[in-house]
Amino acid sequence: MLKRFNLRTRMLVSICGVLLLTFAVILSIVVPRSRDMAWDGATERAEQTANHYASHVRAELEVAMNAARTAAQAFEGIKNTAEEPDREMLNGILRRILERNPDFIGTWTC
Repeated sequence: MLKRFNLRTRMLVSICGVLLLTFAVILSIVVPRSRDMAWDGATERAEQTANHYASHVRAELEVAMNAARTAAQAFEGIKNTAEEPDREMLNGILRRILERNPDFIGTWTC
């Protein structure tokens, strides 16, 4: 079939065929690797972002938990030393905890 075309056309068709085949092979190698690299990079970035925000949330919750533990230990100590603790004093402690922690919505005890 190529015999009826001149040399220039036959060379052009052959070279274009080889280039097209080479291009297809390169794409079949590069595209999956690029996709995998992009996926790995996105996953790693998502994990870093999640860890960053998790540490901020953990720090804020730890402040609240420390305040709750401290109040519980203080109330337990007051209960063990006084026959009947003064409710106003306990409310004052809770109020002071709330004043010192503006991020708290409220404090309470049973």
